[in-house]
Amino acid sequence: MNTTVAVAAALLLGVASAGAGCGSGSPSKGEGGVSGCQPDASGAGTMTWLRDGTPECADSTATFQNLPIDTTFSLTGQSATARILMNVSTIFAPGPIGGTYTCAASGSLSVIFYYMPGQGNSYGPNTCELTLNMQGTEGVHATGTFFATFDPPVEGTTALMNGVFDAPVTIRNP
Repeated sequence: MNTTVAVAAALLLGVASAGAGCGSGSPSKGEGGVSGCQPDASGAGTMTWLRDGTPECADSTATFQNLPIDTTFSLTGQSATARILMNVSTIFAPGPIGGTYTCAASGSLSVIFYYMPGQGNSYGPNTCELTLNMQGTEGVHATGTFFATFDPPVEGTTALMNGVFDAPVTIRNP
């Protein structure tokens, strides 16, 4: 199991045990970057998006780890109705992570995006894009935007649009 897959699996388990996130999951406005979204968990940030036009609000947290062989940034969001995991990692290219990323693999860069509606299965995207401020400095929140489309076998095509996040980041360096 490579490091990226191991980190993603560990984060999925961690997200599954996180708090329900942002109250009822029914925020007051629906523009993406939903106003009025407040974290339920102490120390958590927020993540909002439109799922097929319906607003979602979630608690969010992030981690950043810079090792000699790889660098990994992981962002999680969890609401009462869904979980999201985003992971950006570089192999043999340690240092800060930030910029615009797609889910297509590119050389030493790996981007993982999972969407888990309810307590059901997790889905990888058909398309996705993540824009992230530069990470790797203690005290800097992870902020940015995202979108993704999925083809879950039961629900049909699902679009997560106008995603916005602001999450505290835990720096994990040896």
